[in-house]
Amino acid sequence: MNAAHIRLMRLGAPVVKHGGAALAVAEQLAKQLNPYALHFVLIDPFNLMLPFGVIRHLAQLKRIDLMIHVSAMDLQRNWGRYAQQVHSPLDEFAPGWREVVDLAQPEEAARLHFVRYWVESVRKLGFDGDVRFELITGSKNQPLYWLVLITKHEIAQKFWKTAAQYGKTQQLF
Repeated sequence: MNAAHIRLMRLGAPVVKHGGAALAVAEQLAKQLNPYALHFVLIDPFNLMLPFGVIRHLAQLKRIDLMIHVSAMDLQRNWGRYAQQVHSPLDEFAPGWREVVDLAQPEEAARLHFVRYWVESVRKLGFDGDVRFELITGSKNQPLYWLVLITKHEIAQKFWKTAAQYGKTQQLF
């Protein structure tokens, strides 16, 4: 965060940095930012340790779009362990999932149902645009994470479609 802040300041960007627990920072930002300005937030948790409250706070802003790195690897590797725990990262990521996901179904189906539940929970916060997933894989084609675009405005969808098309025709990295 500090390195990015310094680089952007050197470029003359009007940046302000906020550090701390994601939930507290999201709550603070939702109160401080202009609710009618255009906002784009990149959320990049290390794994599924993203409290749903972060999205809930940010959703208070009228014009906001989110891009979230959702760890497909964490979901796949740790599903069985997380599902058996009384309280796990899944409960923070998608509160209430245990009431709707049948753990007796095959693991892959349960994970898919979990993700669908999360998407519907996000939509209920006012993100009525498309929710788009782009799977990012590793060098051995193993799923690493999804880039998930969650929008309130159609212009973000136009940007996404252009970027996704560019990624399919040229190497980005």
